[in-house]
Amino acid sequence: MAIFENYVEPKLREIGPKLHFVERSITVKGVPEADLAPIIERGMKMSNRIYIKSHPKGHEIKSPLVEIHVYVSSEDVRSTENEINKVLNFLTSAIKEKGGEVLTG
Repeated sequence: MAIFENYVEPKLREIGPKLHFVERSITVKGVPEADLAPIIERGMKMSNRIYIKSHPKGHEIKSPLVEIHVYVSSEDVRSTENEINKVLNFLTSAIKEKGGEVLTG
């Protein structure tokens, strides 16, 4: 890992496009990960610069708790912030429609 971080990554950053990355997470209570999957898939289709990953934390049936990480990249900071806010608003709304509660965001 140190070779990548200390040598390869800096070289890639030199030759590749200058990108800004933003990561945010929300925690969802009351909706199992399986029921979140179609919502997450729709969120990822909102832009080719969005990646969403879910991490189940609670019991799938008795008390579902899922942490959702959203990652966005873009050439400029404003676009990156706009994209992540747009997808987080969509996710929050869709989760509430499913009866879930967004605990953090």
